[in-house]
Amino acid sequence: MVAATRYPTRGVARGVGSALARASRWNQVDDYLRRSDDEMCVFVQVESVDALTHLERIAAVDGVDGVFFGPADLAASMGLLGKPSDPAVRAAILQGNRDGKRGG
Repeated sequence: MVAATRYPTRGVARGVGSALARASRWNQVDDYLRRSDDEMCVFVQVESVDALTHLERIAAVDGVDGVFFGPADLAASMGLLGKPSDPAVRAAILQGNRDGKRGG
């Protein structure tokens, strides 16, 4: 995912038509293509029990700047469909916050 947010050669499969891009202010940002990777911010969303089990590794990926949680989808993944405020979901998110800090 991080690679998809970067321009070649650090990234993959991202268009380089920056002259027409809003992010470059339609080619008004000096040296946009070279500066953009350094100014990119990537957050990933954890929405499943599987993602929680790999959270430290996910947060440790170079280029991942932060993690946030999708409580409704996480609840569904935990077998608690429609219960995103369930104490078990809250506990999982709190544990995820601790795990994410260790990984990142």
